[in-house]
This record gives sequence, C-alpha cells and structure tokens, in this order.
Amino acid sequence: MRFILAVFVLLATPAMATEHNTPVEYDLECNAHGAKLTFSQGLVVYLGKSCDAAIPGQGEGRWWYAASAFLFEVGPTYIRIPGDLNCPAMPVCKYE
Repeated sequence: MRFILAVFVLLATPAMATEHNTPVEYDLECNAHGAKLTFSQGLVVYLGKSCDAAIPGQGEGRWWYAASAFLFEVGPTYIRIPGDLNCPAMPVCKYE
C-alpha cells in the first residue's frame, strides 16, 4: 500500500511543478502609488509601494516577492504569479 502511494506522489509531483510556474494572463498599469493588475476573469488587484494589496469588495492584505514570483494575499484570496512586476518604481517586498 505504501509503495502505491509513493508511486502516485512521484507521478503527481512533475505535474504540480509544471503548473506552479504557468504564466498568468493579466494587464498591468503602473502608477504613482504602485500597480493595478486586471486579470482576464475580471479580478482587479491593487499593489501598493508599502507592500500592501487590496481587492475591491474583498479587503486589504499584502504582497511580496519569493522564489522567482510575486505573491499576494487578501482575505481568502492567495495568488502566485511567476516572474517580476514590470514597474521600475515598485519595491522588493519580502514576506514578514
């Protein structure tokens, strides 16, 4: 039984790793306060220069860089986007 479980875990690992860095489609607008991300599903996320994040109607949270990606969490919403933000004035926020 343990052998079968180990085989399933090993087979699933490459699929999870591949999807982990799948590009995410979004429009990026840089502004004096930070950046605005608009996703194809209609989700809008504001990322501030103070490492703060906000989603209208869902609340406020934070964002940071980690492992060649930027992440943000606002309430129950947690999204990892591979790559960097292409806004030169944005800081390098770290998870705290």
